Amino acid sequence: MKFKYIFIASVTLLNIYTFIVWLWVFNNYSNQQDRVQAFLDVFYVFKSINSLDFTLASLTLISLALAIQKFKYKIIIISIFIHMLFLLLLIWSRL
Repeated sequence: MKFKYIFIASVTLLNIYTFIVWLWVFNNYSNQQDRVQAFLDVFYVFKSINSLDFTLASLTLISLALAIQKFKYKIIIISIFIHMLFLLLLIWSRL
C-alpha cells in the first residue's frame, strides 16, 4: 500500500520536473532540433524523444490509475490534477 503512494508521488515529481525542463528548453532555444537535443541531454538515458514520451505517458497513466483508486485524499486530488495537466502537455506537444 505504501508503494502506491511512493509511486504516485515519484511520478508526480517527475512530471513537475519534466515540465520545468520543458519550459527551460523552450525559453532558451529557438531551433526545434536544438530544443530536442537539449531536452534529451537532460534525460540522457533515452536516445529519442518518442521513447521518452512513451515512457513518461505510460508511467503517468499507471500512476493516474492508482491515484483514482485513492481519490478521497486531497494530496491525491492534486496529484491527479498534475497528471492530467502533464498528459495535456504531451498531447499538445505532439500537435
